[in-house]
Amino acid sequence: MWRMSSQNTTHRDQPLQAEVDRLGEYAVKGELYIISLTFTLLALSSQYALTGEQVSVFILRLQASGWLFLAISGIAGIVLLRGVSKRHSLSAVALKYKAKAKKDAVNELAMQSWIKLVEDEQRSVENLAYEFLWPAQQYFLIAGVLSLVIARTLASPAIFA
Repeated sequence: MWRMSSQNTTHRDQPLQAEVDRLGEYAVKGELYIISLTFTLLALSSQYALTGEQVSVFILRLQASGWLFLAISGIAGIVLLRGVSKRHSLSAVALKYKAKAKKDAVNELAMQSWIKLVEDEQRSVENLAYEFLWPAQQYFLIAGVLSLVIARTLASPAIFA
């Protein structure tokens, strides 16, 4: 599903393309794991929420902020996965145009300009992911988990005993 087609590459590029395909699959699997972990933590922490008259407003707000941070992290992960799909389709288009440019010398200049446009769009998608979404996903995941751990720790009766 996420694998790029390597039919249009030369024999020399095939091992490199296979390695890129394999690394891309691992990246997608890792991202799916992080997203599922994020939403699992969010679901479990909201299902077993801290309640009661003994819990202070500060602890409840800390718990709610942890839920918010986990939700933001999960949404950022979903947007990242959408970007993987877009990058994959742009890579497939670029490979197709490169193969056509090699076969057709007359239209090579036109194909090269299309390839440049596609590669520029691909770089813009990657820049958004690297510069903003991945760090945001990681930091919000860490902040959410820490908020929930601190809230649970502060609500523990053993601390005040």
